[in-house]
Amino acid sequence: MEDTDNLSWLDDLIDELMNGEDTEDTEDTEEEKEEALDPAKAQERLVEELVAQGSTPEDAKKWVAEFSSYNADEVEHLKADNDEFLALVDAPFKVLRDDTFPDPRRLLVWDRLATPSVQALTFEEAVERYKCGGAGSRWVPEDLETLKEVKRECLEETLASYAKQEKDPDYEGLCSTPALVVSHNPLTAHRWCVVKACLSPEARGARQ
Repeated sequence: MEDTDNLSWLDDLIDELMNGEDTEDTEDTEEEKEEALDPAKAQERLVEELVAQGSTPEDAKKWVAEFSSYNADEVEHLKADNDEFLALVDAPFKVLRDDTFPDPRRLLVWDRLATPSVQALTFEEAVERYKCGGAGSRWVPEDLETLKEVKRECLEETLASYAKQEKDPDYEGLCSTPALVVSHNPLTAHRWCVVKACLSPEARGARQ
């Protein structure tokens, strides 16, 4: 199958820029090799590539700055993102989260630019709203299949917890569902995580 995912060019370019690799010219001078390893030069070339693909210079510079900052301390950025998302689904979107746990067709989607920022979409709706595979996409069909499998596993965990609570009202087992975290930066793909929470009194009451 032809690889048309829009992030494939990025992998090659980053390898070239960050590792000093150039598949088209293997006889670079030492000066050219040093320039290829220069982070500032690498960022300039990423900006140029984005502009060549149709981005405005302003957007391209913003996206490259975000991308560089994120990569400089990826663990901390991921932790901050996860903490922000969990705070949302633990408070303003708690009911939505709990309703999504037992729903076999829906997953949570966190999109900072959407209103509301956290929604529960079916897999079909998620693919329609966020193109999956091909030019202009931020995720691929393999990601979708993985998410569907994760949803099946989460649903088994959730239903098992419900069944145990039916026998023991004090049981506080875990429920879970996958969540798609949307990226609007063309240099980064969408990612996903699993949201877990103990059975809540509200969810118990809704089922009675």
